[in-house]
Amino acid sequence: MLKLQKQTQTHEEALKSYLDFVYTSSHSDAPIKAYRIAIAGGKSGLRIFLQQKYNRNEVQLVTRIKNQDLNVYKVLRDYVIFLDKREIKPKSIRSWFAAVKNYLTYLDVEVFSEKCKQLIKSPKIRRLKKEALAKELILKSLLEN
Repeated sequence: MLKLQKQTQTHEEALKSYLDFVYTSSHSDAPIKAYRIAIAGGKSGLRIFLQQKYNRNEVQLVTRIKNQDLNVYKVLRDYVIFLDKREIKPKSIRSWFAAVKNYLTYLDVEVFSEKCKQLIKSPKIRRLKKEALAKELILKSLLEN
């Protein structure tokens, strides 16, 4: 785990440092863009959620978690619920959740995957079954042309 270089690091510096770390391992812009959206993105990123729910940014949140004022699993569960209520697709919720969980770990918050699996449920990805066209419809279509 990496520790914050300084306790007074701003949330912008923390995010930049984290995204640099992610880029170092992938050398690709795609994960950087996805992680930035999950953390600082538009109307549904982690920062929006934290501001609305706790009136905090992620660096302030880490301090409260370390002081045991907040439970990281409750925060993460509330974040998943927040995303679901905003009608974010389940696949995106899973992706953003993973990004946020990794970011908090980077900020030196212990987040155990097994505990997440037990305490946080993400929406199911619904797959639509494709039904084959009936033989009669195919014949009718061919005969009309």
